[in-house]
Amino acid sequence: FKEVLEPNLGEAIYDYSYSDAREDGIIPPFHLKRIEVPLQGKEEKKYEELTEQLNDLFKIIVNKYPELENAEGSDFLKTLGKLQNKHDDEKLESYTVLANLRKEIIHESNSKKSALRYIINNEISKDSRTLIFHERKESADEIYDFLLDQDYEAGIYHTDVSASDRREALEDYREGDLNMLVTCKALDEGLDVPDTDVGIIVAATSSVRQKIQRIGRILRRSPGKDYAQIYTIYIKDKEEAIFDKSQMKDLEKTADEVKVQKLNF
Repeated sequence: FKEVLEPNLGEAIYDYSYSDAREDGIIPPFHLKRIEVPLQGKEEKKYEELTEQLNDLFKIIVNKYPELENAEGSDFLKTLGKLQNKHDDEKLESYTVLANLRKEIIHESNSKKSALRYIINNEISKDSRTLIFHERKESADEIYDFLLDQDYEAGIYHTDVSASDRREALEDYREGDLNMLVTCKALDEGLDVPDTDVGIIVAATSSVRQKIQRIGRILRRSPGKDYAQIYTIYIKDKEEAIFDKSQMKDLEKTADEVKVQKLNF
């Protein structure tokens, strides 16, 4: 937006928030539930080891590339990517590799997998229309296999699935032949199944835009849909920052109910 749209089209002249949409009846009532889980022993140890390596490496690359010092979150990653494209510097490459390894620990956490199983077995009914989001295709496959083992009518949609199978899964979900669909980034935009009433975000990037898009898949009005239920599974002391963003605060302010549940596995 800042780099392409705004310079060419000008500044935004109007902002339509979740609060506005709720007040205007555009979106249904919705409940938000945060599921907080810890990293397990070996995961926590490896995470801290990688964090220490990243901190040491950060001091080196910031000293060499001062523009990184004041960049935060997604801006830091964008700046890092631009520097990597511009400079053949193994320190920049090493930082990216370590950061991705640390992120993988968060996304692949056993506690997150256990929390998802808890939600499936205890929180939602088998006839709920449910979208489940993950960042990793291997984990999405694992979730899909678990659902089939539990006799759910489930489908899977990501880029490693053939185009014909993706189309079939999406059509079956739209028609109600499947009531659960597991996906990665491929359905962040464009999916319109208004009677979806449950969303479970198992793993996501730190991008607020991505989370808003995913939640938007569930916040569609549909006959007989009293409210939507959205779960976000996150790692304690590692992923809370996303909830401090203004768009997420607006979302929570607009929700009919916001709950936090702490689970230990």
